[in-house]
This record gives sequence, structure tokens and C-alpha cells, in this order.
Amino acid sequence: MADRKAVYDKVKAEYAAKGLVVLNEAPLNNTYNMVVRPETAAQYKLETLSDLARVSKELKLGAGPEFRDRKDGLPGLKAKYGMEFKEDLQMAIGLRYQALASKQIDVVNGYATDGMISALKLTRLKDDKNLWPPYYLAPVVRKDALDANPKIAEVLNRVSALLTEANMSEMNYKVDNDKEEPKDVARAFLKAKGIVN
Repeated sequence: MADRKAVYDKVKAEYAAKGLVVLNEAPLNNTYNMVVRPETAAQYKLETLSDLARVSKELKLGAGPEFRDRKDGLPGLKAKYGMEFKEDLQMAIGLRYQALASKQIDVVNGYATDGMISALKLTRLKDDKNLWPPYYLAPVVRKDALDANPKIAEVLNRVSALLTEANMSEMNYKVDNDKEEPKDVARAFLKAKGIVN
């Protein structure tokens, strides 16, 4: 399913049948991404995957092994966008971003909230033909807990409204690279946004 509202409504209905309440979606969509260096985006005027398809035969891709076989990986990019790359190098996620930064490759696949995207100030390309399904974050609360504490929804909706691909990527980098504790990173974010003291 590619339609954001249809996915949300289906998940909400199925969770409700299990006694769970799905609250408001965050603006954060942790879907798949194709990512390039900013200078590559500027050189080729890249904003979307359609733009990338236009020049993909001139570029080297670094992607994980599963990306070659998945319907929503290289086969999907070829079918939906006609995308083929000059070279396709199989690499682990931890190596892809470094290879991109050191100009060994030109494009990587990843997730919208990968920490290295923010750390290296990379450019995410928009999936303008909706190859990938939406993966919007939404808080989920047990109905009995919400009935007993209705303010939970207000607080969680306030927090989720603040979450974006960019700030989640920055937080992920602090945890993955800087080895900070997730609870400390989350608390610092909530404090900076005025949610907690």
C-alpha cells in the first residue's frame, strides 16, 4: 500500500481490534531512501528518484546484498523508474556512507533516519512515484492505559509532532556513532523542545 492515509487507517483499525490505540502520525517517514552527496545533487540537479534515473548510468551505487533481490530494491527501481547504474557495489550499511563520503561510490540506499545522513549532511532523494510504502511513526497505547490516563495522548501527540527525518537522524547518530544512551539522547531532545524540564 502506498497511500499514507489508507495505511494509517488500516493499521489503526487492526490495532483497535487488539485493544490498542494508534495516535497521531509524526511527520517522520522512516522509509527507504536513495542518498547522494550534496555536490552530486547540485551537479546533476537531483531532488527525486526520477531525476536520479535520468543520470543513474553515470553513477556508482553502493547497496546492501538484500537490495538486489527485493521487489522494492533494485528490481523495483528498474521497473518503476527505469533506473540502472554504471556500477553496483555490494556493501554493508556501515561501510556505505563512508564509501559515499570518500567518493568511492555516488549513491547509497538507506533509511530516512540513518544517523550518517545528518552527520555527513547528505541529500535524500524523494520517491516521487511511490515505489516504497510509507513508514510514518505513530505512538501506540493500550486502550485501557489511555482510558485510565487520557493525558497520555496529548503528551505523545505533542512529542510525535516534533519528530522529523532530520532530527531523528541526528539522534540516531548520537546513539550509533557517539555511543550515547538512547534515554539520554531522547531526554535532551525533549528538554530542548520544552516537553520536560
